[in-house]
Amino acid sequence: EGTMERNAGMGSSRKVPARMTLNVHKAGMESVDTAKVNSIIGEMSQGSLFALAEERKERETARRIQALSNLRRDFAAWSEHRRRENYRKVNRIVQDMSQRSVTPAPGFRRIWIHCDADAFYAQVEKKKNPELVGRPVAVGGISMISTACYEARKFGVRSAMPGFIGRKLCPDLIFVKPNFDSYRHASKQFGEVFKKFDPFYIPLSLDESSLDVTDFIHSTAGDKPSHVMAMEVAKRIQREIFEHTGGLTCSLGVASTRQCAKLCSEVNKPNGIFSIVKSDDADMQRDLTVDWIRKMKIRKVSGVGKVTEEVLGAVGVKTVQDAWHMRYELHAVLSSSLFEQLLFVALGYPSCQSSQSYHESRGERKSISTERTFPSIDSLPKLLNKANECCVRLSAELEERGILGKTITVKLKTATFEIMNRSRTFQTPVEAGKLATIVESIIRDIRPLPSIRLLGVRLSNLCSNQDSQKQGRIDLLLKQAPVSAVRSEGVKETNQGVKPS
Repeated sequence: EGTMERNAGMGSSRKVPARMTLNVHKAGMESVDTAKVNSIIGEMSQGSLFALAEERKERETARRIQALSNLRRDFAAWSEHRRRENYRKVNRIVQDMSQRSVTPAPGFRRIWIHCDADAFYAQVEKKKNPELVGRPVAVGGISMISTACYEARKFGVRSAMPGFIGRKLCPDLIFVKPNFDSYRHASKQFGEVFKKFDPFYIPLSLDESSLDVTDFIHSTAGDKPSHVMAMEVAKRIQREIFEHTGGLTCSLGVASTRQCAKLCSEVNKPNGIFSIVKSDDADMQRDLTVDWIRKMKIRKVSGVGKVTEEVLGAVGVKTVQDAWHMRYELHAVLSSSLFEQLLFVALGYPSCQSSQSYHESRGERKSISTERTFPSIDSLPKLLNKANECCVRLSAELEERGILGKTITVKLKTATFEIMNRSRTFQTPVEAGKLATIVESIIRDIRPLPSIRLLGVRLSNLCSNQDSQKQGRIDLLLKQAPVSAVRSEGVKETNQGVKPS
C-alpha cells in the first residue's frame, strides 16, 4: 500500500515510495498532472541517498502498520467486560474535552481569524522585483526550495523539494536567494495591522498568525450579529494588509476555535476568505463546526503527515468522521497522544482560551527554532558559518518577541539523511547574543563530524525577558547570601544519538 507503480522510462517499472510522491493537498496543486510529476520525482531521485532513506522509512512504516494490525486482532478478541471498560474510558475523555467551561457549548463562543500569507517569501521577492510578477519563482536554490509561487505550483513545484527536480518540472523556473531581513520586515507590517484588531494576536511564524477578534467585534458590532461582523472584519483585515504592505495578499479563515480557523484559511487560497461562523448561538455554532470538520480528510489535520496518514488509512481512517466512528477501537490500538489529538479534532477543537490567556499561559509555544538545508558540507568552518546564519536569524526573532530560553538544541541531518540532536540546558536563560557561541561549542564537540546537509537551532524552556529580569534579581539576592547557601550554576548536556530522519 505504501508504494506507487510508475514507468521509469526505457519500458521498465519500479516502485516509488509514497513518501516521495506529490502532496496534492497543498494549495495550488489541484490541477497538477500527479502521475507525470511523481514519475519525474522518481526518475530524478533514483539511486540517490534521499531515495534510499525514504525506502528505509517506508519499511519502518510497514512495520508500524503490521504492529497496528496485530493490536486490532487483539482488540477483536477482547472480553465483553474489557470492552465496556474501554467504552467508559473513551466517553470520559470525550466529556472532559467537551466541558472546557460551565457555559453551554463551551469553546464555541469566541471568534478567531487565522491569517496565512500567500506564498509569502515569493510574494515579497516579486514585490521587490516586479519583473518576476506572473512568472514561476522559487525561493531557494538547486539544493532545496523554501517557497514556490502559485505559477510554479501549477507545474508541481513545491516547498521542501530539491531545486533540480523543480527545474525539471518547470524549465522556466526562476530561483531567488532568500532574504530573511525582507521577510521579517513584511511580517512586522502584517503585525502592525493585526494589533488594531487583537493586541494579543499570536504570531505562529513569519507568514502565519491567529487573531481573537471577539472583543473587537463586540465593541464595534452595534446591532449587527457577531457572525455577520466576523466576515466584515476579515475583509477589512485583508484589505488593510494589502494597503499597508504595498500589495501583499493573504488568505483568511474564520471560525469559533483557533485551530479550525487555521484549517479554514486553507480553503480559498490564494487571497480568499472562508468562514464557518454562521450563528451567534453557541450550541448551533458547535454543531456547524463539528459537521464541517468531520467531513475533512484526515491528511488536512494539522500534525498528520504522510506517514500518519498512511498508518491511519491502513486501519480505515480516511476522514475525521472515520476517526470519530472508530474512536473506541482507536483508543485501544493508537498511542494516547495520537488518539487524543484525533478526538480533539473530531470534537471541533473545543477551547475557551482567548489570545490573551494563550500568552499568559505561554499557550502551546514550547520552543522557537530555525533551520537551513544546503548541499552537503564536509568542512567544519563552512558548517560553523551556516550555524552562525541560523543563530543570527533566531536571535533577531528572540529579541523581537522578548523571549529567552534555557535549552539549546542543535539538529543535524547527515548526507545519508540520518538525524543527530545535541542539547545543552542551563540553569539561567541564555542571552540571544551568546547563542552562536554555545551552538559553535556544541558542534565542535561532535567527533567525528559527518557530512551535513541540514542544520537547525532550537531554543526551548522558554521564558520572557521580564521573567528573566525577575530571576536576575533573585540571583543577586542569593549572591549576597553565605557561600554555603548558594547553589552553583550547572549545565546539563543531552546526546540523543543518531536516528533515521
